[in-house]
Amino acid sequence: MKRVMTAWDDFLAPEFAHIVDLLQELPHSEAQFVILDRHNENDSFIQATLANPEQDENSCFLIETRRYESDGSWRHYRRFSANATEALPYFAQFYRDEPFAADGWEDVSDEFED
Repeated sequence: MKRVMTAWDDFLAPEFAHIVDLLQELPHSEAQFVILDRHNENDSFIQATLANPEQDENSCFLIETRRYESDGSWRHYRRFSANATEALPYFAQFYRDEPFAADGWEDVSDEFED
């Protein structure tokens, strides 16, 4: 089961349709961000926020994902999408536990290392 977090909520996400709604409403809500994680399976997650919140629906989406390996190592990736529609496939892939392909993602792991 996956868990969804926003600036104002934290709940289990049994249906992907709710995640779709949150992402589509993000430019018009006070949620500030949407994070989808694997709730107690491992620490991997995917998150989205507006790259320029002051632009509301004119802002592109900043999407980041951190992927943990079985040995505890991880990589952190970033990409941008024009809108929620373009962000949805990445959230769907994560929600369905499909293999992650780093093509088109920028590896920004160095920004988070100690």
